[in-house]
Amino acid sequence: YAVDQADKRLAQRDSSAVKVRPARLTDIETLEGMVAYWANMGENLPRSRNELVRDIGSFAVAEHHGEVTGCASLYVY
Repeated sequence: YAVDQADKRLAQRDSSAVKVRPARLTDIETLEGMVAYWANMGENLPRSRNELVRDIGSFAVAEHHGEVTGCASLYVY
C-alpha cells in the first residue's frame, strides 16, 4: 500500500529538472554533510572524508537545477 501511494504522489511531480549521475570528487563536501546528517539521525553509518574519497565510485547523486540534493551508495559486506 505504501509503495502504491508513494508511486501516485511521485507521478504527480515534475521531475524533469532532476538528474541522477555518478558522484564526482567535487561532490565530496556535499556528500560529507549528507552522510553526517543521516549518521547523526541513526539512519546510516558515519563515514570519514577519506572513506568517501576512496568509495566515490559507489555513490550516485541527485541534482536539481544543478544542485546536489541527494545521494545514495550501496556497500555489500
